[in-house]
Amino acid sequence: VVLVLLAAFSGLVSGLHQANPHRIQQLRASGSSIPEPRDLNHAKQLHQQASQAARSIQQLHGHDVPSYHHNAPMVSMSYSSYAAGQTINPIDFGADPTGKTDSTTAMLAAVKAMLAVNVSAPKMASGIHDLGGVVLDLQGGTYLISQSLVIPTYYGNCHIVRGTLRASSSFAPDKYLIQIGEDGCAPDQQRSCNEFIEISEILLDAAHQAAGCVYIASTMGTTLGPAIFFHGFNQSGLHVVGSHEVMVMEAWFSEYYWNEAKPAESSSVGVLLDGNDHILTDVIVFDFTRVGVRINGAANLLTGVHTWNGGGIGIEVNAGNTRLLGCYLDYNYLNLIDPSRVVVESTFFLQTTVYFNAVHGTASDVVMRFNSFTGSHPDAVVNATFKTISNVQVVDDFGNTKHTTATKVLTTNNSESLVFNFASELLFETGIEAVQYSVVDKGSNGMITHAARQLNATAIQVDFSTAGNYLTTMTVQQAL
Repeated sequence: VVLVLLAAFSGLVSGLHQANPHRIQQLRASGSSIPEPRDLNHAKQLHQQASQAARSIQQLHGHDVPSYHHNAPMVSMSYSSYAAGQTINPIDFGADPTGKTDSTTAMLAAVKAMLAVNVSAPKMASGIHDLGGVVLDLQGGTYLISQSLVIPTYYGNCHIVRGTLRASSSFAPDKYLIQIGEDGCAPDQQRSCNEFIEISEILLDAAHQAAGCVYIASTMGTTLGPAIFFHGFNQSGLHVVGSHEVMVMEAWFSEYYWNEAKPAESSSVGVLLDGNDHILTDVIVFDFTRVGVRINGAANLLTGVHTWNGGGIGIEVNAGNTRLLGCYLDYNYLNLIDPSRVVVESTFFLQTTVYFNAVHGTASDVVMRFNSFTGSHPDAVVNATFKTISNVQVVDDFGNTKHTTATKVLTTNNSESLVFNFASELLFETGIEAVQYSVVDKGSNGMITHAARQLNATAIQVDFSTAGNYLTTMTVQQAL
């Protein structure tokens, strides 16, 4: 590895001779010859020298970008050796970045070192230790682990980045690769015992062995992503219990890769939100989870979520004040259970639709609009008996013929009446609750009188005082 890095450095120097000839000549002198490492310690020193020279070249060209690379010598380190703001390298603790041998002991030691950083700093909210932004950098390696990496209660402001964590065959089937916080921790009214924790640029592989990839409980402000991949989970890729403002962005979830052999059925959930106020943005859930996203807590926001998890349920909403904006359900349906204060807008339904289901038989304050339905099953479906329906607006969709507001235009042919039947257009069986219509006399009958009367739950008849040719436009509403 050292020889390759030094060779690459030498090539960089030769290609940058016009930037600063004098300084480049100095750098060339330091890297033009590639010495043979005498032993492991000498190799580590050469690696550090090459890294420092590469950073110098970046700075000459204005690329003074913060680096996650650990700058200290790669030797065994005690937990107190890392100062605030430093990067922790699990390889320093003996972790195997090739993923061939179990790195559990080393990874647990690296996490312990991370938790020991900056402990004397002022506390964050609710007495949470501020770890100063310390970074556990996986250095692009793959690490096999047989135990969860746990960030316990009362720790915050830390990051886990850049690499792969994979469950070994001995990983407990009811545990997650990473656990943040603890269910039930409630130091005050906010009920949050961890704060500001980030996991990004990482692949988490539960390897069809672990329950899932990330478990978050009683935590405020966790950020997952960008560039995070959840795979191989048996229960859920991400499970959020309670907590507030967990943000998931630019993330992928798959129980199985599309080319893997799959069981006949799955019981997993890609994202399970058992808490309030969380945000999913630009999230993809694909093969083969039974439910893409299940929402059991209020006030969650999904934007740009695309589910193509092999059929079944793409997104399930079982809580109020939920918003789905610009999402994409791909051959799997949207399941709304007793929906209340739910907004579904500008969402694409490919060969699928939305189901209204009920446990308590209520639906209220629901808005579905500007959605696009295409395929052989485009219509919204009421799949339960609702006792109470109020202020449900399913309007202005494309391809969906079932709405709570419907309009028709009919013309009489020298007739004294017209019948409007909205049975195929109205979503619920509760019938018509409001009628508005207009009449235009296409002939010369003079002043006429007319009136509308309801024939049944879905049909309205308009009667005219004189037979004639009348253009009549009618709009009806239900679920007011």
